[in-house]
Amino acid sequence: MATTSLTIAGTKLELETGKIARLANGAVLVRAGDNVLLATVVIGAPREGVDFFPLTVEYREKLAAAGRIPGAFGRREGRITDHEVLVSRLVDRSIRSLFPDGYSNEVQVQVLVFSADPDADLATLAIVGACAALQLSEAPAAGPAAGLRLIKTAQGFTPFPPRSRRGDAELDFVVSAGPNGLVMVEGEAREVGEDVCLQALEQAAEWLARLRKAIGELAAEAGRPKSAAPATVALPAVPPPIAELLRAALRETRKTARASAVDAARTAMLAASEPATHGALSKAFEELRWQLVREAILAEGRRLDGRDVETVREIRGEVGLLPRAHGSALFTRGETQALVTCTLGTAEESLRSEGLSGSEYDHFLLHYNFPPYSVGEIRPLRGPGRREIGHGFLARRGLAPVLPSFDEFPYTIRIESEITESNGSSSMATVCGGCLALMQAGVPITRPVAGIAMGLVTDGTRTSVLTDILGDEDHLGDMDFKVVGTARGVTALQLDNKVGGLDAGQLGKALDQAKRGRLHVLAEMAKVLAAPAPTLAPRAPRVMRTAILPDTIAVLIGPRGQTIKGIASATKAQVNVDDDGIVRIYAAEEAVARKALRMVGKVAGVVRRGGYYTGTITRVESFGVFVRINEVVEGLVGRDELFANRREPDREFNQGDEVVVRVVGVDSRGRLDLSLRAAIDVDREQTVVVRIAGRSPHDAELAGRELHALEFVDLHEGDAAVLQLEEPRRAAPHALHLGREDLFAGGALGLRLALRGDRGFALRILDAFGLAELHELLLARGALGLDALATDGGLVHALFVREAACVLVRQDLRLLELVAEVAHRRGMVSTAAVFRRQSTKRTAMPKRPAPNDSMRTISAVFGAGSPSTRTTTRGLPSATK
Repeated sequence: MATTSLTIAGTKLELETGKIARLANGAVLVRAGDNVLLATVVIGAPREGVDFFPLTVEYREKLAAAGRIPGAFGRREGRITDHEVLVSRLVDRSIRSLFPDGYSNEVQVQVLVFSADPDADLATLAIVGACAALQLSEAPAAGPAAGLRLIKTAQGFTPFPPRSRRGDAELDFVVSAGPNGLVMVEGEAREVGEDVCLQALEQAAEWLARLRKAIGELAAEAGRPKSAAPATVALPAVPPPIAELLRAALRETRKTARASAVDAARTAMLAASEPATHGALSKAFEELRWQLVREAILAEGRRLDGRDVETVREIRGEVGLLPRAHGSALFTRGETQALVTCTLGTAEESLRSEGLSGSEYDHFLLHYNFPPYSVGEIRPLRGPGRREIGHGFLARRGLAPVLPSFDEFPYTIRIESEITESNGSSSMATVCGGCLALMQAGVPITRPVAGIAMGLVTDGTRTSVLTDILGDEDHLGDMDFKVVGTARGVTALQLDNKVGGLDAGQLGKALDQAKRGRLHVLAEMAKVLAAPAPTLAPRAPRVMRTAILPDTIAVLIGPRGQTIKGIASATKAQVNVDDDGIVRIYAAEEAVARKALRMVGKVAGVVRRGGYYTGTITRVESFGVFVRINEVVEGLVGRDELFANRREPDREFNQGDEVVVRVVGVDSRGRLDLSLRAAIDVDREQTVVVRIAGRSPHDAELAGRELHALEFVDLHEGDAAVLQLEEPRRAAPHALHLGREDLFAGGALGLRLALRGDRGFALRILDAFGLAELHELLLARGALGLDALATDGGLVHALFVREAACVLVRQDLRLLELVAEVAHRRGMVSTAAVFRRQSTKRTAMPKRPAPNDSMRTISAVFGAGSPSTRTTTRGLPSATK
């Protein structure tokens, strides 16, 4: 038995051989903390007559490794999962190029996980184990090789990161290297620059050198002698007439015509030769084809379709061609084409997967299909193969960084890409088509994403990097390098090197050239669709969200789920509630979702922070009074939140008293904090006349309706209403509260307050709207002051974004300058710049509206909702704060 160990940035790895699986050609037990993996290599006899290397890699996770029993029928591990397929591909791509040309022995690599910390990075431990087992075996593979994962955070680069840290990383790469340099790279990033990618690969190379050295020392101690590489077989010369036919065929720029011409030349050669020589002649024909294609690129810069090395094929795009899909796009680049759809679903339609870390839910799915007709072939239709799973995952990685979070956009998103034509880089066509489909569906991505596939041809002295490679260039070239990103930076990388290594200079050149190609593709995509649609697809489900107290979840669900099922049955909406109290309602129509939202609120006692409610005192203590707002919600009014002259609750309040309270927040124990002091002058009997501008069928229900002040919570988000308070002087305090906190959560509605010359009330509104500082400046400089701000015609338009007040004064240049000064003092730099630009562009004053003696008004436009509910830019309500 032999062992070796090393520590890299705090992670200790131990490699052991000679104790377990001794009949395999190579076996290594990898230990890192609580993680134990066994990697084995078995070499079989050569397979005669094959023109490929028969390498098989299997990575499997045993649930017993995490102390779990499989949930499948029979309680055994089932078929290989997508995650295991992806790790198997990482191992395969790390070692395949290390074998010599012509090696045809069957090789099987197996990596089994026997003990696992659910937070560990097992994928790169699998690569390390497989590379070590291969180096210990007699397989004539170049080595030693190794691989690892590294991430970049604010603290720098970290190798072998735990899963819990990867979520905050701006870069996450898996890198493998052999004796001649980089072999494989796979990873994702958050729009980082190409220079950061190079820094990551350089840092990975330093750590990989230490790993490779340790594996080499273990192999020197316990490894088997390497078998000889297959001897080079002398091939016959291709007859000159056939060689000329092949040269002419390779000058055909169209794929199908070129393939037909090449096949005709091969057929002519075989027809004129003895059957016994067909095998050797076919190999010689393919060798000549390989040489001619590469020489044309290296010597002339001419590619198979006539392009130079940097030109991207013609791009065409179309969106919305499938009327019933939520989003659809047809993306064509040369002879590669993808028909992509985007479907928006509910939270229940997310993908649940079971692994060593437990059950996980994925709200973004991308499925890639490669039917045989896309390359003009006939083959049986089976489930997705490993290639399709890998290509789909790469495209998913490239798109995921620009998607909104599930909290911001509570939909399960499924992208399905059907490759309808293929001549290279269909995964990158999936990225481009998927981005267009997302935008056409109205998904608010941060920026458009595009992908480009790069190639490399080198003879050791001459090197050429190819942009947007063809299928034949992928097959005959030395590298397949896919780069996905936005105009800002890289979001995903995948590199496969076929020559056993790649130096940093070649990689840097490929990254720079890929950036130019990606920007070109983005510009072409912008001609089709430059930004997400302003509204969701008409057939997409509508979603609304609210939050209830965790203690009321059981009340909402009801016995055996009867209550929540009853709401769903009565409204035809889907109602979901999370363990943290977030309720999501999905419905085909917005009015249906609103109805379900109101029913949820009544059942679960939903209250709004800053809202006013009539409640009943249930208990009186020396430290405050407990007030029950409804059947399920109760809160505490502390002594400091009582009326100013009433500080002894046990003497001044009685159980059963009805009071109006304001919801202040939640204390450290999860109880509602209430205030009586903040609800002074708020009277349930104050009435409000509501007129609806008319936007939805529900608007008719509110037209001309009179509501009590405390019933404003029943108004719908987004209703285009104009309100007028009756008995303005008495209603003024509550109108102030409504304008500041409660009024029309999330909508952009107009409020006309009947001031009737109430100067004091106007000043209170200024204070509430954050304009007191502006008012003081106006008075200090002798400007128009309060009278200007309260003049009829709406001199001031206040636009509120959360708690930041941004004031646009429409009449006086001096006011614009003052507003800019206020904005600058408050750190609102961009806002101040906007106001200064507006003031410098003004050349004429608009006509002042005639005063109205009977009523003075302030018009305000509210752009932000209350803290309880808000509406997204797509017109959908967002999560409760």
